[in-house]
Amino acid sequence: MARRFGYSFRIVSLDGDILSTTGSMSGGSKEKRESGILSRNREISELEKNIAELKEDDGTIEKNVETLSRELTEIIDKISLEESSLKDNELIKIRDESHLAQIEENIKRSIARIDMLKQEKEQLIRQEKDTFEELSKYENELSKIEGDIAEKKKYCGKISGEEQGRAVDKRCVAYRHYRLQNFGKLYFGEYRRRKRNAGEARE
Repeated sequence: MARRFGYSFRIVSLDGDILSTTGSMSGGSKEKRESGILSRNREISELEKNIAELKEDDGTIEKNVETLSRELTEIIDKISLEESSLKDNELIKIRDESHLAQIEENIKRSIARIDMLKQEKEQLIRQEKDTFEELSKYENELSKIEGDIAEKKKYCGKISGEEQGRAVDKRCVAYRHYRLQNFGKLYFGEYRRRKRNAGEARE
């Protein structure tokens, strides 16, 4: 009917519904109005209940967020401590490696020094052996010299005349002293030469 009149008039139905010129409907019977009010009340009650539940959920969520935030802070602190500990361990490792390298270098130097001292010792042993051989040779020569002097002294004692014998004896003693002096110079000169060579070898 409203369409028939081109929506030019407001129309009221038998139930009290009002159809406006724009096509919207309002009003209605008392029973329907009461039914609509009850429906709205139930809807409002449900909405309030939902709002209360949402508020409760919101409080729970906030508590969970706070708990998670604390746990996250603890985790971050633990990570920071672990990183600091790792840095300290790395520094300790670097320090120990440097100390170990220094010890190994000292060991190499000590081994080289020991080898050099062994060589010097062997050289000194050889020189000492040579020196004793030379000394034995000089001692044999000294024994021969003393024997020659004894023979000459014996021979000189046979010469007639006490004064002449004493003069010859003096010459024999002088000769012995000369030979001994030359022997001493020769021996100690050789000893000093060997000692000097040993010192140069150590340097």
